[in-house]
Amino acid sequence: MGVTSVGVIGTGLIGPVHIEGLQRNSDLVRVLGVAGTSLEKARATAERYGLPRAYESWEEMLRDSEIEAVHVCSPNYLHHGMVKEALLAGKHVVCEKPLALTRAEGEELLELATSRGLFHGVHFNLRYYPLVQNLQRKIRSGHLGKLVNIHGGFLQDWLLYRDDYNWRLESSRAGETRVVGDLASHWFDMIEFLTGQRVRQVCADFSTVHPLRRKPRGSVQTFSSAASSPDDSESWEEYQVDTEDQASILFRTDQGVQGSALFSQVAAGRKCYLNFEIHGLDQATRWNSEEPNHIWYGNREGTNQVQIKDPSSMEEEARKYCSYPGGHQEGFGDTVKQFMRDFYSSLQAGTAGAYPSFGDGLREIQVCEALLKSARSGSWQEV
Repeated sequence: MGVTSVGVIGTGLIGPVHIEGLQRNSDLVRVLGVAGTSLEKARATAERYGLPRAYESWEEMLRDSEIEAVHVCSPNYLHHGMVKEALLAGKHVVCEKPLALTRAEGEELLELATSRGLFHGVHFNLRYYPLVQNLQRKIRSGHLGKLVNIHGGFLQDWLLYRDDYNWRLESSRAGETRVVGDLASHWFDMIEFLTGQRVRQVCADFSTVHPLRRKPRGSVQTFSSAASSPDDSESWEEYQVDTEDQASILFRTDQGVQGSALFSQVAAGRKCYLNFEIHGLDQATRWNSEEPNHIWYGNREGTNQVQIKDPSSMEEEARKYCSYPGGHQEGFGDTVKQFMRDFYSSLQAGTAGAYPSFGDGLREIQVCEALLKSARSGSWQEV
């Protein structure tokens, strides 16, 4: 089978990240073109990455018979409609998280993709750090012993100031949760992937540090500063924030393991700090995404250990997720590359793989909805 022809919808932060990850798998994929909010933006992105086509609209992309798979990298509120139309057009789909804004929408997309025999993935790429893949195999084989506690979280600081702005601050575009939908979804996906256990009960407390924010009248790129002249009142407008800046969560898994987590976009100094510590009766482990090539193992007796990413010291099944030999650092872009490789290798083989699918996307919608219900009711909720 030849390479798969792919189109990418989105020219903001994450769309080009997908393009780069796809282009690093040129033996499996060719990126045929891109669509954005305007033909001008699509052309600029196509020129930057050497793509042959820039589409006037995402609908035009779906009408292109040469496009076999589509990546949806648009704002959250557009995901459901774009994914649905892509599936109806017979395209395989990779969607940025969230898959959709509601459980009903997610269920519809999963059923549609399954019934049409199309391959489907959700870009939970943080699973693909090599030491995370290695740890999953160690936990599943009983290396830590019976699990008793999990804690951690996901911290960022890019919305710390009242004048920081991004479309994710508007619930009409991002959904009813922000920190939970954006950060907790990644974290709980990783915890369930690592342990094989399901989160069954949650208790959440949300808080909004800046209930009244200011936004610039122009556009702002994700993770960038809003403006250079915050004192120019004519360049700004105030708006009410109705989603959370941070969330504290307690949870229990289906095997009775207790857990706690903190998620925040107002944590000064933390840029992209997904972290977890998992305790078993034989051993504990700790890892974080800002130092992804090191993982700590703790012991009651003997010496605690820090493992450095090196294929030669990893479980055999996890070695394929290393892009480089030991001593060569790997980062966020490499996780994207490995996700793409997993997905398109499976597509070309015609068999579903271990990559996160629409089923995983639906699962995280269910977790996020339970967390929102808990925060609003002030009580424990079943997932």
